[in-house]
Amino acid sequence: MLIFVSVLLGTLCIGALWSVLSAISGGWSATVTMLAAVAVVAMLGFNGVKAGLKRAITAPILLLMAMSYQAYIQAAATVASQMGLGLYETARSLGPEFAFAVVRAQTSTAMLGFYIGAMILAALLGYFWHQKRPPTTQASAKPARVKPSR
Repeated sequence: MLIFVSVLLGTLCIGALWSVLSAISGGWSATVTMLAAVAVVAMLGFNGVKAGLKRAITAPILLLMAMSYQAYIQAAATVASQMGLGLYETARSLGPEFAFAVVRAQTSTAMLGFYIGAMILAALLGYFWHQKRPPTTQASAKPARVKPSR
């Protein structure tokens, strides 16, 4: 259960950072999708999900969640800037249908290609990328030996 919560929070964090990078770059920044794909797969590896079919299926799903979250924040920022409202109140009142319409209007065919390519990259990295866990220290790996006193 803890891994599920950790992965979910990590995915939302990746989506939020993605939207910040998009805002800083002045556009939707579809090229960040490849970095997000690598970040999602690395996050799964750090949480103990081993490379293979399970991670190859989970990584694109989580990337799609991060894409949705990023697109919703970006749509809320676009509407808020046009109407002169705050981002928080706009994000709370913006419906999913309207957010989808704003995202769809601003997504080009090239961006869609980046999104599909990132999903494929996430699946391939999830299946083939074997990450090494950080090594344990020698003190914790071996039990302590106590010398008998004479």
